[in-house]
Amino acid sequence: MADEALTSAAGKYVMGPEDLIGVRDPNHDEYGGNTRAIRIDSDGDALLPLLGKVHAAGFTVERVEELIAAKLSRLTNRPDVSIVVKEFAGQRRG
Repeated sequence: MADEALTSAAGKYVMGPEDLIGVRDPNHDEYGGNTRAIRIDSDGDALLPLLGKVHAAGFTVERVEELIAAKLSRLTNRPDVSIVVKEFAGQRRG
């Protein structure tokens, strides 16, 4: 859990396929309230409700927040996107 807080605060973690991210924007109904969990697919894309695919693999958390905010800005005036990496692909078991 400390890793999640550090990663979201720094925004410097480079995301990869199979990472599980939490996306939240309190200004938008679809992403407000509870953080929506989304798995980055093997192509490196995150499939987001209302927005479609956003390529996330190879980008920092901070950069993907910007990409999602740019897409959300078409739907809302002031996107305030935050991402938390909930599961790092290297930590998955199974």
